[in-house]
Amino acid sequence: MSASFYIGLLANIASSFLFYLSTYFLHLDAIHIRESFSSPVYVFGRQVLGLFIFAPLYWRLLLLKDPSGRLHGKQEWLWVFGRALLNLAAVFAFYQAASQSGAGKANILNMTYPIFVCVFAGPILKEKLNLQKAILLSFCLLGIALNLWGKGSFVWDLSFIGSLWALTSAFLSSLAIIFLRGAAKNIHPVCILFWMFVLGSMLSGIVCGRQILSISLESLPLLIASAISGVLGQWFLTFSYRSIDVITGSMASTSRIPIALIVGFFILHEIFSWAEVLGALLIICSNIFLAYQMKYLNIKKN
Repeated sequence: MSASFYIGLLANIASSFLFYLSTYFLHLDAIHIRESFSSPVYVFGRQVLGLFIFAPLYWRLLLLKDPSGRLHGKQEWLWVFGRALLNLAAVFAFYQAASQSGAGKANILNMTYPIFVCVFAGPILKEKLNLQKAILLSFCLLGIALNLWGKGSFVWDLSFIGSLWALTSAFLSSLAIIFLRGAAKNIHPVCILFWMFVLGSMLSGIVCGRQILSISLESLPLLIASAISGVLGQWFLTFSYRSIDVITGSMASTSRIPIALIVGFFILHEIFSWAEVLGALLIICSNIFLAYQMKYLNIKKN
């Protein structure tokens, strides 16, 4: 393994921690300062901060006349704008989940996205669902079920609806990751991030409307901290896919589950039942074994 591979791996793990932090600050606002809380405003704050940071970097890239800083042809535009739209939708769903079901459960269920890659992104990856993957899928589905009803409640309360938002974000994230990998092969990370934040700022600003003006001074530090964590997480994630593949990245991103359990229990004082912890472990195991199997099949093909 080259040094760039390990750097990419560490960058991917760092992005997992930063993405968790972004929901941690959002969750604090949701439970302590409920009057002015709005998850769409958090999405908008993250997009605007990202645009503010990456606009001058992108301008510098254009001045250097780096060919990877420009988009050439329909295929590259498709990868970059597809990534931007899918990522924005996934972030909306993810933040909504964190505000309703808690940062811990939202992050655990969001990490089911490798399974969604396996099942729903077959036409893009040109892979079929074999018996081994079907077994791993069943383990992941069991893990999801244990997290949805871990406390024995089938009521459509906010926590349950938040969990459904988290699963929606996982599905959207799986497609966003595929588009990111397609874009990152030939396009500079700064270019990908610039267009992602341009589109994200415009669309999230339209969704927010006047809610932007309702943020209290109490919520502002948490909003800024969440935005910084989210933007840094996007940078590390985008950078990582220049030197690692989707399979390795999916496996490394699984580190967000133990982070969510540990931080959620010891710092946020979130209560996890044994069923929810077992469900989280099943999701981790299914992700790791799925990534290992896909890696093995790739090696075998080559």
